[in-house]
Amino acid sequence: MGGVVSTIKLLIAFSWSLRSAIAPVVKRIQSDPGKPCENPTESFWLQEPHPVVSQHQSDELPSEVDVVIIGSGITGTAIAKTLLEPPNGKKTEKPLSVAMLDAREACSGATGRNGGHIKESAYSEYESLKNKHGKKMAMEIIRFRLAHLDALIAVAEAEGEEMLRHSQIRKCDTLDICFEEESWEGMKYQLRLFLRDFEDQRGLWLLHEKYETRKLYPFPSASGAISSPAGALWPYRFVTSILNRLLKSHPHFSLDTSTPVLSVTTSESHPSHYLVSTPRGNILAKHVVHATNAHAAHLLPGLRGLVFPVRGHMTAQRPTQGGCAFGEHKDRSFSFTYNEGFDYVTQVPPPDGEGDTMVLIGGALFQTGNFGFGEVGATDEDMNIFASAHLAGIVGTVTGKHGATMTEGAWTGVMGFTPDLMAWVGPVPVSMTGGRERPEGGKEWVSAGYCGEGMVNAWLSGVAVGRMINGEDGGDVGLPKVMLCTEERARKADLLDLVNEYLG
Repeated sequence: MGGVVSTIKLLIAFSWSLRSAIAPVVKRIQSDPGKPCENPTESFWLQEPHPVVSQHQSDELPSEVDVVIIGSGITGTAIAKTLLEPPNGKKTEKPLSVAMLDAREACSGATGRNGGHIKESAYSEYESLKNKHGKKMAMEIIRFRLAHLDALIAVAEAEGEEMLRHSQIRKCDTLDICFEEESWEGMKYQLRLFLRDFEDQRGLWLLHEKYETRKLYPFPSASGAISSPAGALWPYRFVTSILNRLLKSHPHFSLDTSTPVLSVTTSESHPSHYLVSTPRGNILAKHVVHATNAHAAHLLPGLRGLVFPVRGHMTAQRPTQGGCAFGEHKDRSFSFTYNEGFDYVTQVPPPDGEGDTMVLIGGALFQTGNFGFGEVGATDEDMNIFASAHLAGIVGTVTGKHGATMTEGAWTGVMGFTPDLMAWVGPVPVSMTGGRERPEGGKEWVSAGYCGEGMVNAWLSGVAVGRMINGEDGGDVGLPKVMLCTEERARKADLLDLVNEYLG
């Protein structure tokens, strides 16, 4: 459910001026996020569960493995694939044994609930990153995110033609449309700064002023727009297709859904292993990977206040007149930008090329009321009525064709946010595990907290973790060092950073 960083900055800045309102928000941020709820809203992406993977369970849990991965979304899948099929072709004397566990059905968390974007809003984030981390690191962060589109397509191509067709992964143009003059001036300024340093991106990111935007695109009240390269996919199908093949190809890989992890401890009887406890039994493991995004701090107490849940809203809408709700622009994705907040749109083409193009639209954080405070720490078991109402009507409003779409589904998902708006990736220091000692030769690992931008962070972060577990350099995939999970970074992390950044 991407692109919410600017909205979160606004949210925290506003809330700071309302101290009485922020106190309960801070309490929720610092609390145990718990396990995923048992009865989540129904996501459009999951309406046709994978027949093998969705509720897959082993007859018995493996008693001992090399690696336990907690979480079966895009992060966990990237880690599992990297461990079982090292990208450099490196062979091990003995194949690694990997057990993947999930509290719910497979890929039913953020990956199965997002907007279907593969989109890095580079120009809107670059100035902030540059001010905070310097030009070199800011460019490294942006390039890492931009690399995900080609990386994901390459994975799909390697999986085969059926994967490409079924996941609908593709490159597409995206258009950020602004509907307020004040915001439009800011967007133009940010684009100029971005292109000044990224010369290779010139010609790919194009600015369209008001007259051109209204002439070329079906948005009669637009103040302007920026077009750029992006991608889209059916994220659930992408992940479950890979998991299905891994189960078939690797006898040392297991997937157990509806198997929540209750605790991780250092085994007293097997001091060289962790003991991973579940309601269905225990597993001994050399390594434990936390790939649960917003829920990572549940089993890693040291991450509480450093990775916290923020609920996002999504809808699936069908054009009431058939075809495409945006006329000829059926291959584009969009963002609708306002002075406060934004919404984001992907379109799902019909499977045979004939029929209606579904509109997947999410956002509406500010429309939830009370500056969106209630979405911090909320679960995906219900929805905010005001967000749902806004999303149901926004397509017709911005196109000037009221009733242009009809909502066929609405759901929520929980994103993992962090105070410095960077994911936490890599080995977890003992001080952040709640004091669990590391077994000899083993570690706990994390890749979580993508701040609503999982599709341009998660896959290569997962690959980096997989490589590090294999004793390689995770930086080989371009992982920025500022994303590493370190005690120093934890000490420096402060929500005030966001307030100061926003207020300048």
